[in-house]
Amino acid sequence: MPDGRIMHCEFRIGLSRFFLSEELPEHGGTPSPTSLGATSVAIHLYVDNCDEMVETMKDNGSTVLMEPTDVFWGERFARVRDPFGHEWGITTQLREMSPDEIQVAAKQMFAEMSE
Repeated sequence: MPDGRIMHCEFRIGLSRFFLSEELPEHGGTPSPTSLGATSVAIHLYVDNCDEMVETMKDNGSTVLMEPTDVFWGERFARVRDPFGHEWGITTQLREMSPDEIQVAAKQMFAEMSE
């Protein structure tokens, strides 16, 4: 927009598209999570390289809430808050796991955490 605000930013991932924008109350836009002090939505995005995507987001003003980590459900996962307050789970699948395998891995992790 002429005043430097972003009217919308379009993301294309495969055949899907979605938009994000800055607050534009004069145009009927909704408040941002930053203004609300919370968000009720988290975007969970599968990518080919979690670490690379997190670095790209960080280079573009996002805050890393959880560094990329290999997690018990078979993915490399990170949490990021973009400059507008939206929270993203960025993940890369490392291996396919059955629900039973995930349950066993979760029990093991929580047992180790309580020691």
